[in-house]
Amino acid sequence: SYTKPLDSLPKLLAAPGLHWCNHGFDKEHRTEENALEGFNLMVVDVDGSISLAGVHELMKDYTFITSTTKRHTDKVNRFRLIMPTNYVLNLDKADYREFMNSFMAWLPFEVDESCNQRSKKWESYDQGNFHYNEGNILDALRFIPKTAKNEQYKKDFQDVQSLDNMERWFAQRIATGNRNN
Repeated sequence: SYTKPLDSLPKLLAAPGLHWCNHGFDKEHRTEENALEGFNLMVVDVDGSISLAGVHELMKDYTFITSTTKRHTDKVNRFRLIMPTNYVLNLDKADYREFMNSFMAWLPFEVDESCNQRSKKWESYDQGNFHYNEGNILDALRFIPKTAKNEQYKKDFQDVQSLDNMERWFAQRIATGNRNN
């Protein structure tokens, strides 16, 4: 299938009056049962739990796009975070949910939990602001259920599970043997 570069995605995100999905659908009918396996973007909604500037700083090492939504204000930042994966992933409903739940728990801020549904749709917004960051493509392997990397990720996650998202983010980045440990 033909893919466009990630930096051209704002054209879709800013198109007036469109809705879009991260998956294709059998018979072009958007239901979970009709969702086709295969995606290469992770999309989450951030609804006021952190500022755009905060996300840009925390995620600066990764490739991503942020796109403000129509409910975004200077006081309550509401936007989408869109990150490419390093693989096209073919996950069924249960595995996709588990994959996205792991990814969302990894993020250092809270996001809309409904983003773990393959049939979720997002509305474009022609008045939105977009930020494109070029960095490392996030390795999706740690989030793919029933893999060795995911089992290790879940084991490591148990050690910091009691921490909030931000504390967990920094705790996972502290190198063993670091004097700040």
